[in-house]
Amino acid sequence: MKKGLLIFVMLLLVVGTLASCDRMADFFLETPPIEEIPAPIPVPEPEVAPSAESEYSIQVHRATDEFLSQYGAYHEFLEIDTQNNRSAVSATREQFGLNYESAQRIVFTTDTHVWRFSFVEADARLHEWQSYGNDWSMYFLDINALHWQDEFTPEIPIVITWDTWMSAPHRWISIIHHISDGSEWGRFEETFFSIQLNGDDISLIQIEDLPSVLYAEFGDRIDHEFNHDMIWERPPRTNVIGILGYPDLTVESVAIYMDSWILANQYRWRVYGGWNDVYEVQETHEAILQKHADSIVYEDEWSATVRKMLSQEDAAFLHYTLRDLEAVEALTPAHSGHPKHADPVFRILISYTSGTYEWIRTGEWGAFFFRLMGTFTDHGDEAFVGGVNENLYHLLISYFV
Repeated sequence: MKKGLLIFVMLLLVVGTLASCDRMADFFLETPPIEEIPAPIPVPEPEVAPSAESEYSIQVHRATDEFLSQYGAYHEFLEIDTQNNRSAVSATREQFGLNYESAQRIVFTTDTHVWRFSFVEADARLHEWQSYGNDWSMYFLDINALHWQDEFTPEIPIVITWDTWMSAPHRWISIIHHISDGSEWGRFEETFFSIQLNGDDISLIQIEDLPSVLYAEFGDRIDHEFNHDMIWERPPRTNVIGILGYPDLTVESVAIYMDSWILANQYRWRVYGGWNDVYEVQETHEAILQKHADSIVYEDEWSATVRKMLSQEDAAFLHYTLRDLEAVEALTPAHSGHPKHADPVFRILISYTSGTYEWIRTGEWGAFFFRLMGTFTDHGDEAFVGGVNENLYHLLISYFV
């Protein structure tokens, strides 16, 4: 009996041992579920403070031939373009000059799309004007964009000529990014950078507070209260010598066009020094329509277009004057720069004996002459060229008043 019990216990031990071995074999042969493996504790990496260049995805380099060979094309701003008789309208260049021997070409690149890039200058500038027979003058802070462009992309860099004095507060660059912040339209953010040279290294330094930088330099040189919220840059402007597209052709005829309602306003202003009563202008307008009834070429509900042909002598004088007139080209003018917004006094059609013709537009009594350039602002305004010649203005107005 005892012997049988002993044998039974031994059998149980053998079976238990075999079962335990099977479980150990399963443990080593089978891969446990992933969730049963404890995740390792992450080791934090040291944080690297982003530089202004990497944060805003814009860099500056020396514009060597080797560097530019990486790109199929690039935009270039020429401050003085002697080949085309053009130079950027600059206040600071008059003060500091531009030494091409020490100047260098630099190139800006971006890693992401930039909505607008601007190369901007600032200076305290004397403005003079006349009003009601009195002469006035005042120093203003002039903020002038020498060059700007939309759609600055990684594929096409921007090249400018730069001298060592061209750093803030006199000159800087501005970039505008569009930021998707979760709202319907997102928002735009403008950032300013100063160009810095340290030995052979050229870099961009972010300007954290541009108004304070400008006020520290120009605050005691301007004659008006400095308002930080009123800093805005004028569109790029370029001096141009001669605004005619065909200066060497022979003029066949010149026709000048005037809007009758604008002419009535100008007449009231010139004769009476302004107008306060719209009915007086209406009476003047009706008189002009009667006087020029035979010269009306278009008429609508509110006004009529009057056309006058210049004499051969006056046509020759106009052509000669426009050929050598020094003008200002605004590549992307402000809203008021468009002839339709600035109440143009005249539109001039010059016809040449070769069959070629061109239009010249003039604005207001100060005789600003415009030439359409084929470029447009964001809301459709054509770019223009403007110059001033009082003798030509008085000649043209004599045909109507």
